[in-house]
Amino acid sequence: MKKYFVYELKKTFPILCTLTIIITAMYLSQVMLTSSLYFKAYNLSYISSIGSTLALLIPAIVYRYKMKKRSIDLYYALPLSHTKIIVVKFLIGLILVYVPFTVAYWIGAASVASNWYQEMATIYYIPHYFSTIIPIYLIYAISSFVYTRANRAVDGIGFVILWMFAVALVMAVLSRMTSVHTLVDTAPDNYPAEIRTKVIYFINPYYYLPFAPLDCATSFFQSKLLMSDYTGYLINTDATGIANMAVGFTITTLMGIGSTVGLIMLERKAKAENAQQISESWFGGRVLIPLYTVCLISFSSLMSFFAPFYIVTIVTMMFAIYASYRRTIKIGIKGAIVFGSALLLGAILAFVCNIVWTV
Repeated sequence: MKKYFVYELKKTFPILCTLTIIITAMYLSQVMLTSSLYFKAYNLSYISSIGSTLALLIPAIVYRYKMKKRSIDLYYALPLSHTKIIVVKFLIGLILVYVPFTVAYWIGAASVASNWYQEMATIYYIPHYFSTIIPIYLIYAISSFVYTRANRAVDGIGFVILWMFAVALVMAVLSRMTSVHTLVDTAPDNYPAEIRTKVIYFINPYYYLPFAPLDCATSFFQSKLLMSDYTGYLINTDATGIANMAVGFTITTLMGIGSTVGLIMLERKAKAENAQQISESWFGGRVLIPLYTVCLISFSSLMSFFAPFYIVTIVTMMFAIYASYRRTIKIGIKGAIVFGSALLLGAILAFVCNIVWTV
């Protein structure tokens, strides 16, 4: 396994060098072109977004061997178990994510620190870097597991995109259903009362995105770089915000851990003949397409004039995704039942949400 790891590392070394040079050049140019203190600190968001983008895209490079019959037959013919191969690929992917990110990060940090050390608390580059390691890993682990549930590259990319927003989408539906309407006086002091309806949400879907831990850490340390206590709109410090943050970050962490374990354990049952076939995994389109259909339909306002147009648009879009996923426009009886059930459930949730919003 050690020799195989060294072999894979040598094979991906040109890609590693290319990524490192390109990303470092992109980030350094961004750092040098900005002049104000605010935008110097905002560059933390830029490099963090680069890290999360790498974590999303690298699995498509590392696991591309699983998407073609010829390549997967070649890999599975090696005198190594499927598990050892996937572990080595997983580690190579981590290197492709962290090395370009780390090199670009510290070169950019050194550039800022050498010129702006008196105006900015550049010491916070150090804790910010370490605060990004786990969040980037979680994104990479989730992306790796989801991508490898597909049998085609295009399916894998689609699954990754849909999974990145799936939990937040479900929480957005729950947020509408649990919202509370209250009357508040919005007029300034010493003015006649101006009573308006205020909607209070107990669930903030943002915190359930896999990107949220990285965004919040970056927002926090941006304020520290500027020697300010303002952390921006990303971090809500009231009881509701802290509760959402705790639950959302815990779910993301569990998803990352589960993805790591699932990626390794389920590889034992992987079959070469599945490559380029329809992706039948329960972690793919079989669940994601009905889930998105239900959630998106539930957002419709049934009493609105545009409700029929919205519903038709969602149904058309999800049918197009389903047809692309199944590679046919003939959805069959089973597909019709699934779609019909998703539409019915979505309509019921829309009805419930509309009742809540009219109370």
